[in-house]
Amino acid sequence: MVVRFAPLAVVSQEWRERAYALQLVGDVSVATGASLVEHGFRRDAHLRSAQRLKRLAEKHGGLLCKFGQHVSTLHHAVPREYVEVLSSLTDAQPASDVASLVRDACPGLELEPRPIASASVAQVHRAFLPDGRVVACKVMHPGLEKKIDASLWALRCGFALASVFTKEWAWVLPEFEDALGLELDLLQEAANAERAGRVCRVPRVLWEHSSRRVLVTEFVTGHRVDDATAHRAHGIDPRRVGDALVAAVASLAYEHGLVHADPHGGNALVEPLGNGRFNLWLLDHGLYRRLDDATRRDICALWEALARGEPPEAAVRLGLGRDLEEATRVAKLLFFFSGTRRFGAEPDAVSKAKTRAQVRDLLPEASARLRALPRDLLFALRSASLLRGQHQALGGTRRDRYLIFAATAARGAALPPTDDTATPVARPARLKNPNHPLNLPTASEALQRRGVIVSLFYAAYATLRVARLRLRLLLAEFLRFARSSFLPHFS
Repeated sequence: MVVRFAPLAVVSQEWRERAYALQLVGDVSVATGASLVEHGFRRDAHLRSAQRLKRLAEKHGGLLCKFGQHVSTLHHAVPREYVEVLSSLTDAQPASDVASLVRDACPGLELEPRPIASASVAQVHRAFLPDGRVVACKVMHPGLEKKIDASLWALRCGFALASVFTKEWAWVLPEFEDALGLELDLLQEAANAERAGRVCRVPRVLWEHSSRRVLVTEFVTGHRVDDATAHRAHGIDPRRVGDALVAAVASLAYEHGLVHADPHGGNALVEPLGNGRFNLWLLDHGLYRRLDDATRRDICALWEALARGEPPEAAVRLGLGRDLEEATRVAKLLFFFSGTRRFGAEPDAVSKAKTRAQVRDLLPEASARLRALPRDLLFALRSASLLRGQHQALGGTRRDRYLIFAATAARGAALPPTDDTATPVARPARLKNPNHPLNLPTASEALQRRGVIVSLFYAAYATLRVARLRLRLLLAEFLRFARSSFLPHFS
């Protein structure tokens, strides 16, 4: 009998991985324990806990960094200290040697050695097909699964320790794990991109060259959507770019039920066409959420009601309050509305002070209610919050943004309800998790199946709803102007 031993290098690598996992668990557990102790004695406990999590993410990088970024985007659902501190984390990671992986998965594909970008899950290269076409190749880091297993083990230990004292944040980790599981299948990202491509411009997926670990798409050129200097250099009005970005992401969510949950500046490119014209390309479709159709319709109804200045009954259905009055107050705070000002007007100092006072009155009870909101609504709010900062940086006004959101919601409300238990629309034979709710058909996809005539009817109906909304807003502004200009002369 011949006894074969594993090579020493393999054994050493396994022990290094185990030692790293134990170190990670220890670091996370110590940080969690310290945070739990401080929450009983220090008023700045949330701030110190957020700083502690940031140090952990910066030390270990990878998945912990991604988790920190995930927490920083949960506006309205976690204490603001976490959002403020963790928002500065970047997902940039050192590049990996992926040549052999690509060679096995895509024979004949020639990679440029230096990646365009490298993040915690994958890196992107410019590449060339055998026929000479230039493509973008997104490749998952080799050995990523083992590193992720260690990081998830550490996070689960930390949350298990925290759950002994409080279960207030228990939902955060399952949500993160669910999103991560989808993001680790690059074919799922390809399916998301294909669906989004029916609404806005996305690089075309080359399915014949793609797999779960390698995604190949057409290569598009341009500059970042948040680069206002580059826009002006090409004769493009930055405000138009900001409006186009908001319109694309809002239409994707409210009309078509797919939330692009990570629409930051690096995930959209502007391609100049000359004479101030441009194409807007949406990139990185790994982090998506399909809105439950009832929730999508309620969000659309909420936007319409707030825009018209009417009590938003949908806010009660969404769980924003126990009654219409409380739900209306919370909805206006979430969407930064005030019935005393012109629709979409920028708040003055008095309005800001009033809003802060309302927040203090509603907290902490409202905060607890916000954490119990439908996760779909939280993702929609998160996406809208990310858009708000970019739109403002490009010179966009609150009024422009609100008009786009309200008009998009009016079109979304015109769509007929859809079945949330229908057959998945994605490519089930190739996806890792084809029966995930993300892959169910949206209202617009279900409508397309009903034929061209029905689709045209609902398109006309949606146009009428938008026209009616704009007319009501115009009339309201005229009446407000008339009261302020003429009534004082008769008093």
